[in-house]
Amino acid sequence: YNDWAIELFGPHADRFAPAAVIPVDDIPGAIAEIERVSRLGYRIIMTPAVMSKLPYNSPEYEPLWTAIEDSGAVLSLHARAVDYDPFPDGIGEEEMGGFLKWIVLGMAESQDPVTIFIAAGVLQRHPRIQFTIAESGAGWLGWLLYTLDEHVVKKHMWVRPKLDMMPSEFFKRQGHLTFGDDPAALNNLS
Repeated sequence: YNDWAIELFGPHADRFAPAAVIPVDDIPGAIAEIERVSRLGYRIIMTPAVMSKLPYNSPEYEPLWTAIEDSGAVLSLHARAVDYDPFPDGIGEEEMGGFLKWIVLGMAESQDPVTIFIAAGVLQRHPRIQFTIAESGAGWLGWLLYTLDEHVVKKHMWVRPKLDMMPSEFFKRQGHLTFGDDPAALNNLS
């Protein structure tokens, strides 16, 4: 995919910015692919939004964050891009309500990497990483950042690592969201 996409869109970098898809279940392999696609001209690296088997706050990812930071590419995490099968048997059945649940709660899972990147100190240790959460809406962001800030203030004695800035400041410096139709987000712009 990565070779095909850069071959097709690379000559039109003034109009297109394809994302290189990077599986991260093999971290050394992922790092090698990040270095390779960076040489090909990619400006966006996409990894799964949620890694449940080895969450992004695991120390094993530290070389990956360094590689992403060194590449200068934007890290993109897409809603519902996860390391497990989110489709239960019968998801399309009327009585299951599965599709609606999957689509909405799949978007909500995008709070996971935002929280981890801030709380585990990834953004503090790698201040040049820029990341975006794609197609997850944005109305939830105000609540999440407020709640993270609130708990850093009220429960600072338990927060590890100690953060140099408030969680909302890390997001303002390094985080981004994409969304389509989200009046709640637009209503809460500050």
